This record gives sequence, C-alpha cells and structure tokens, in this order.
Amino acid sequence: MLWLKQKGKWVYCLNMYRFNWINYYNLSKKLKEDKNYNDNNLREATLRTILSRTYYAFLIYLRNHLQETENIEFSGDKSLHKQLIEFLKENKDKKKRKIGNRMERLMSNRNYADYTNQIEGTFYKVRESLRTAEELVNLLNL
Repeated sequence: MLWLKQKGKWVYCLNMYRFNWINYYNLSKKLKEDKNYNDNNLREATLRTILSRTYYAFLIYLRNHLQETENIEFSGDKSLHKQLIEFLKENKDKKKRKIGNRMERLMSNRNYADYTNQIEGTFYKVRESLRTAEELVNLLNL
C-alpha cells in the first residue's frame, strides 16, 4: 500500500511502481555514449537533451525524496526549481548545501540548453553536467 501527498491531500496509489526519475540521467549517459548522436543534424539536439534530462532527473528525484522523507512541500508561489535549490543551499546540513550547489550548476546548464540559440560550448556543458550528476549520485548514495 502506498500513500502519496498530492496538493495537500493524502491519496492512495494503487500502482506502487512509479517512474524512476534517475532513469533520465541513465538515458543521458547512454545518449552521450551513442556514436549515432554525431549525426550533424541531431548532434546539438542530443547534447541539449542530455543537459535537460540530467537536470530533471535530479530535480524531481529530490522533490519526491524531500516530500517523502522530510515532509517538505514546495508551494506553487515560486517555481519548484528556485524553491528546491534555495532550500538545499540555505540548509544547515553541509551535505544538502553541496547538493544545492550542484543542482544550481545543473540548472544553469539546463537553462542554456532550453533557452539559448548559441551552439558553442554545448559539449563542454554536457561533460560538466554528467560529472556533476555523478557527484550527486555519490552524495545521494544512489
């Protein structure tokens, strides 16, 4: 039996199996290793997908984790992105502050991928994001 808090109400979830958000990160690693992404027409789109999915893997994983383990709810007043990162970076716990700093780095690269027309430096940002994600995996004991 699984109960989830949604919009302030506890809801019984019939399906105990939920999407594993870290699989977005796993997909990102596979895309990076896939030699087919070097197709000139798809290369930049693939790199940007890696940046975006890596960030969202950890954003939603952390949101769910904090809701389930610490009963932390994020309000609809500010974006989840800012609330979660501020909560972590301003936390008394040193480990949470480290996680917050790494999430901020991932968010910056995701914003580049989703909003910038420039195409220089994307590969470097992918390498940085995947390294940062690996640090998060270690910090979160995943």
